[in-house]
Amino acid sequence: MYRKDQLIFYGNTGVCRVADVAPLPQQKDGRLYYTLIPLFSPFSETIHVSVSTRAFMRPVISAAEAKSYLDNISHISAEPFRSRDHKETANHYSEMLNTHDCMQYLQLMKSLYQKIEENARVGKHISQTEQRYLKQAECLLYGELAAALGKEPVEIRTEVQQRFAEEKQLA
Repeated sequence: MYRKDQLIFYGNTGVCRVADVAPLPQQKDGRLYYTLIPLFSPFSETIHVSVSTRAFMRPVISAAEAKSYLDNISHISAEPFRSRDHKETANHYSEMLNTHDCMQYLQLMKSLYQKIEENARVGKHISQTEQRYLKQAECLLYGELAAALGKEPVEIRTEVQQRFAEEKQLA
């Protein structure tokens, strides 16, 4: 069970602070619920979820793990995913996001950044589906790394983009 004020990663919401662990006032059955406050959501929202839920939750990664992900960006291998089937594309990226793993987020981002560059050379763009999954991976990754390192997501975004740019220059 998570404790009050702990930072956790919740589903596709990302980093949340556990504001409380208690029964909901309107519930008479006495079941415990987490009251979660998303850290980096543009909306002021509160999430109530049963402590016995099957929804994905885990502690936020450590600062050492976050630093390791950043330090190893150049070692991440990723090839652009290619399919003419929009459903297959969506399933591919959805599976990567549903791992809730920072390495998978980085691979997804790196592969789509490569695809953006390749497409730009021939005057094309990535699909809206790819844009949506890229944005979601960026938000989830930047939020978790920011929480782990005590920074803001915009700072992490800048650092990740710098590291991708440095890698490209070395190639």
